[in-house]
Amino acid sequence: MNDCMDLNHLEKVYDEATSLSGEAQKQYLDEVCPEGTQMRTIISEMLGHSDQASAYFDQLQEHILNPNNHAGKIIDHYHIDNLIGEGGMGRVYSASRSDGLYQQEVAIKIIKPGLFSGNLQVERERQILASLNHPNIAKIFNAGFTPDAEPYIVMEKVDGLPIDQYCTIHNPDFTTRMNLFFQVCNAVQYAHQRLVIHCDLKPSNILVNNSGEVKLLDFGISALLDQEDADKAHMFTPNHAAPEQFTSKDPNTATDVYQLGLLLCLMLTKKPALNLTQLSFDEIKAKILHESPEIEIKNDNIRGFIKDDIESIIAHALEKDQQYRYHTVDLFQQDLKNALHVFPVMHLPHHPPRRV
Repeated sequence: MNDCMDLNHLEKVYDEATSLSGEAQKQYLDEVCPEGTQMRTIISEMLGHSDQASAYFDQLQEHILNPNNHAGKIIDHYHIDNLIGEGGMGRVYSASRSDGLYQQEVAIKIIKPGLFSGNLQVERERQILASLNHPNIAKIFNAGFTPDAEPYIVMEKVDGLPIDQYCTIHNPDFTTRMNLFFQVCNAVQYAHQRLVIHCDLKPSNILVNNSGEVKLLDFGISALLDQEDADKAHMFTPNHAAPEQFTSKDPNTATDVYQLGLLLCLMLTKKPALNLTQLSFDEIKAKILHESPEIEIKNDNIRGFIKDDIESIIAHALEKDQQYRYHTVDLFQQDLKNALHVFPVMHLPHHPPRRV
């Protein structure tokens, strides 16, 4: 998509899609821009942020007509080598140290112009994030602004697959999936103990390398971005959001617990807890706020009462109201381990002890 005519067509497709909903919208989009195409990705992004679609389209037009590819530039003592990824927040580049003091390869995320109206809280949060020294958390080294006033964040470069893709490609057994999940839990609990929450724990932010080691990305980015209250509602991925992220309630550790519940449900049932495919932002919000998740583990190698316990534990992590969820990741993880070892599950409401 590289000219104004394409953008005009995109705008027409978006306008038509917004007049439809549910299956009718999906069928229309399947006809004019099939899954996997660039237009479908962009349209889905705009539908997922319908209240910001106009501003998003303006940014998109500027982004396409003036792509401002940073490859070859020097940012914060790093030479930008090449583009390695692009998402809703911006572009991620591979970079290497340019001043010769030492050799280092990093990833630099450059936030889309206009996406955030606030300022980077560099000094204080940079010190906090520098203290996150955990083997399963990708480190953030620095943050600042480019000469064009674009926020950037210098991060550890991580090679690996998103955890859902890793599970699809390698098809690990139940025990391996749980061990991967416990790595994620340990990293999140470690950050919580240092007063850092993630708020966007989705599969693409959780990579697994060939050795089966997990790395969490983008930890603390929400802390680095000082937002006005009106903007905070959009510092998350709607399909992976907790109910409170659609309301005026502030996210807290229970928000990460909810997103961990979504992740475990996906890893064990091989489908999301809620079907949010091709829904508008408002439709996604309504389903997350009001519809009960579907949690059914299909694995003949797990005893029935263990499956029942784990499904109940996931459901408890996915409570709509923060106060009724697990208050900490440790409690969530402890109940899961108790269920796996056929010990009493301690922290579910109205859950009688099992007789073994």
